[in-house]
Amino acid sequence: MTEIELSPPVGNVADAVESVAADLGLKTAIRISLKKYPGSIHWHFSSPGQRGTLECTWWPDGNRLWLAIHANRKGDWQPAATAEFRRVLAATRSDSSQMGTA
Repeated sequence: MTEIELSPPVGNVADAVESVAADLGLKTAIRISLKKYPGSIHWHFSSPGQRGTLECTWWPDGNRLWLAIHANRKGDWQPAATAEFRRVLAATRSDSSQMGTA
C-alpha cells in the first residue's frame, strides 16, 4: 500500500475532500469511520468505468489527512486524481492564509 500525506485544508475538511472528488467525477463507494482512528472519516473513491480505488482518510484528532492506494486496487486514473487532491487542498490552505492581507 502507498500512502500519500496531504495538508489538511482550513475549514471543513470533509466538505473539501468531497468537493475535490466530485469535481474529478469520482464516485463515493464508502464513507465510514475507522476503528483504528476514532472520529475519522474514511472514503473509498472510484472512477466510473475504470479499475481502481482511491482511499482517503481524515483523522481530526491527529490532524492527519492522507490518500492510500493498495497494490491490488490500482488504476490509471489515480496519479492524476492524487495530484489534483494535492493541488486543490494546498491552494485552499494558501488562499486562507492570505485572507486579511491586502
